[in-house]
Amino acid sequence: MGQRLLGWHPRKAGLAGRIVAGLKRGRPIPRVSTLVGIADQWRRHLPARARLALEIDLDRRRKSLRIREMRVTASVYRAAGWDTMEQGLIVDLFKLEAGKSHYRFAVHVLAHVSSHALARRFQRGLGGDEASIMRDLHAISQAHHALADRPDGHEFSVPVPASGGVWCGTVGLLADAAVGTDPGLLVRTFIGEGA
Repeated sequence: MGQRLLGWHPRKAGLAGRIVAGLKRGRPIPRVSTLVGIADQWRRHLPARARLALEIDLDRRRKSLRIREMRVTASVYRAAGWDTMEQGLIVDLFKLEAGKSHYRFAVHVLAHVSSHALARRFQRGLGGDEASIMRDLHAISQAHHALADRPDGHEFSVPVPASGGVWCGTVGLLADAAVGTDPGLLVRTFIGEGA
C-alpha cells in the first residue's frame, strides 16, 4: 500500500546539496574552515521559516560536522488507487555527517500533512499564528520515531496539548522520486478538544 508524494520541491535538497557539494566521498579530509563554512551557509541559506528544528554539531578538533534538520515543504500527494492528487505539506529530516573517514547526506520524508488536516488545525486548534502551527507540526516530526515502525495502515493520534487537540492519521510508506521510500505518517485530520 505504498503512497506517492508528487511535486516534491526540487530546490530543498538541491540547495542543501549544493551547500555540501565539496564533501563528497573519497575527497581529502575536510578542513575545519570548510566545515565552518558549510554550517554557516546551512543556517543562512536554507529558509528559517520552514525550519522545525535544527541541530548543528561542529567538532573542530576531530574535523567533523553533523547536521540534523526537520523542515516543512509544500507537496502534492496521491494515495495508491486515487485518481486525484491532494495538496499539503511534507515534514522532512535532513541528515549530514562528515568527517575524516565518513560522509553521508540524506533526506527522509517523515510525514505528509493533508490540506484538510491543516484546515482543521486552523479551525479547531488554539493559536492560529504561524509559530503555533509550526510548533504543532514539530510534534508530528517528534512522533515519527515512535510510530513509523507500526504496520502499514495503523491508525495513530499525536496529542498537541498546547493547541488543545490531536493530529490523526495512518502509518504508510511514502514514496518520493527524489529521496526513495520511507515509512511515514499520513496525517489526515486534526481533532480539537470537545469535537
